[in-house]
Amino acid sequence: MQNIIAPDLNTVKGVNRQSFRSIPLVQQIAQPKQQAPQKQQKQPEQQGDQVSFIKDAQPVKLSNLGGITYLTPQITNLIENAILRPDCFRRYGAEPPTGVLLTGPTGVGKTVLAHAIYNHINDEFVNLNGSITSTSSTQPGQNQCVTFLQTNATDLISSKTGESEQLIKTLFEQAIQNQPSVIFIDQLDILAIKSENATREFEKRLVAQLNNQLDTVQGHRVIVLGATSKLTQLDTSLRRPGRFDVEIEILVPNRVQRCEILSKFLTSLPQSEISEIAALTPGYVPADIYQLLREASIDANIKQQPQLTIDNFKVAVKKVQPTAKREGFATIPEFSLNQIGGLEEVKRMLQMHILKPIKNPVQYQKLGLKTHTGVILYGAPGNGKSLLGRAIASQAEANFISVKGPELLNQYVGESERAVRVLFERARAARPVVLFLDECECLCRQRGSGGGNSEVTDRIVNQFLTELDGVGSDRDGVFIIAATNRIDLLDKAIMRPGRLEKAIYVPLPDQQQMADILLKQTMNCAMDQNVTLEFFQEICSKLIGYSGADLQAITREAGLCCVERDGDQISQADFQTAVTRVRRSVSEKDLEYYKTAQMKWE
Repeated sequence: MQNIIAPDLNTVKGVNRQSFRSIPLVQQIAQPKQQAPQKQQKQPEQQGDQVSFIKDAQPVKLSNLGGITYLTPQITNLIENAILRPDCFRRYGAEPPTGVLLTGPTGVGKTVLAHAIYNHINDEFVNLNGSITSTSSTQPGQNQCVTFLQTNATDLISSKTGESEQLIKTLFEQAIQNQPSVIFIDQLDILAIKSENATREFEKRLVAQLNNQLDTVQGHRVIVLGATSKLTQLDTSLRRPGRFDVEIEILVPNRVQRCEILSKFLTSLPQSEISEIAALTPGYVPADIYQLLREASIDANIKQQPQLTIDNFKVAVKKVQPTAKREGFATIPEFSLNQIGGLEEVKRMLQMHILKPIKNPVQYQKLGLKTHTGVILYGAPGNGKSLLGRAIASQAEANFISVKGPELLNQYVGESERAVRVLFERARAARPVVLFLDECECLCRQRGSGGGNSEVTDRIVNQFLTELDGVGSDRDGVFIIAATNRIDLLDKAIMRPGRLEKAIYVPLPDQQQMADILLKQTMNCAMDQNVTLEFFQEICSKLIGYSGADLQAITREAGLCCVERDGDQISQADFQTAVTRVRRSVSEKDLEYYKTAQMKWE
C-alpha cells in the first residue's frame, strides 16, 4: 500500500491551522496519530439501562463558516429566539417553531452548520444568564447551558420490534428533561420515508412516532434540527405547521461564497490569488474545498515549500473531483462570450434575457420587470448552442448544469418523470444556475402526436411544465437554456408566456463570422505568420453553409496536414488542403427548413 505523506502544518505557512484542524475531513492527516481525538461512538451511549443521546458539539462557530451570510437572519430571528426568547412569538399569539429542516446537496455543510447553530445558541444562553460554566461540560438536569442531543437516523432504526419507536421517544424525553435543548437528527430522510414510498408497516410506524414526539415537545424550550439532502423524499406530514415548518436551504456556493470559505483558512495568500482559486473550483461544495486544502497542503509538504502557493492548488484541483460533478453537475472553466466567434446578435439576446437578470436582479425588480424563465436556442447542429450556454454561465459566475434530453428518458414507468423532478431539484439547490437542456425535442415533444410512446411522452411533458411553473418550489435564480434542431417538434405549451417564451435563432455564420471563428479557433495553435485574418476571409469566401463545427473540423484537418509533412507550423497550404477534404454537414434542404422556422418563430 502506498504511504501517504501528511502535511506538517507547522512548516507550511498560509493556512489558518486552528480552523484547518477543526475540519473533520482533515483531522486524520493534519494531526499526529497519537494526538488524534477518540472516534465518536456510532451507537448512542448507554447510561445504566438507558440510552443517552447527549453529546458534545464540535467546537465550531458561525463566524468560522464562510459563505452563509444569507442564512444569518433565519438563524438569529427564528432559531435563536425560539429557544431563548419564546415570548417574542407568544406576545403576538404565535408559538415558536419546533422543528427546522436543514436541506441541501451532499457536502454543503448541513452537519457542521447544525453544530455551529447549537454553539451560537449556547453562547447566547450563557451570556443571558451570566454563567461562566464551560459549554463543553453540559450535564443532564443542569440549566446553566443548553443541552445538545445528536443522533443519526440510522442509529434510531433497530431490528427488534418496538425498539426504534422507543429510541425516538427516549431522544425527545431526554430533550424535555434537560431543556433548554437542541436535538439534531442527521439523514432524516432515512427515518421519515414518504408514506407512498414506504414498503413496510414498520416505516409508517416510525413516521407516526416521530410526528407524535414533535407534537409532544411543543411548548417546551426544545428545538429540533433535521438534516436531509433528499427533501422531496420526506413524508409530507412532517412538514406541516407545528413540526418541521421552518426550512433552511443551503445552496451550492457561488464564486463569491467560495472566496469567503477559502479566506477563512488561507490567511496569508493575497485576495487576488484566493479569487483565482475560487474561479478554478466551480461547483465545489465546502466538503470539496476542505479536501482541496488538504491536497494542496500535501503537495506543499512533498515539495518542502515554506508556504502554500496557488500552484499547489492547481495541482490539487486535478486530484479532487467535486461532489457536484459526481452527482450530475457540469463544472466549467473560465469561458467568455468573446471567445466565441460571430453570433453577435445571439450573444446580445442572451445577455439581455439571462446574463443581466443574474448579475443585476435588483435593477429588474425596481423596474417591475419579471425575469424570463429561460430561452430556446434553435438552429442547425454544430452552431455553438452548447458553447453559448457555457459561456453565459461562466460570465455570470453562476453554476452550470448540462443534460441531454435522451439522458432523462427511462423505459420504466415513472422513472423519466422522476429524473425531470430530480434535475430541477439539483438546479434549485445550485442557484443561481444556468440549466442547459440539449436536444430538448426528445424531452418536450408535442403531446398527442401519436406513436406507441405517446402516453409516456405526455407524462414527461406534464412533469416538465409543472417544474417550469415552479409549483410547490422556489424557481428564482434558475435560468433555462434549451437547445434544439427541430423547434417544430416542441409542445406549444412549453413556449407560452411565463415559460420558455423567447426563441432565439442561431444562424449559420456568414463569411466574416467564419473568418472570425477560424481566427479564434487557432489562437493557441502554432501558425505560420502568413495565416492571418485576411487569409481566412479569402478561403471563407468559398465556403457556403458551413457551421462552427465544420470550421473546427477544417482546423483539425489542417493540423493533421501539418503533421503529415512533418511541419512545426500550420501553413496556408495546410488550410487550403483541409478545405477540400471537409464537407459541410448542413444540406440545402436543412437550410430551407431553418429559414422557414426563423420566419415562423420570430
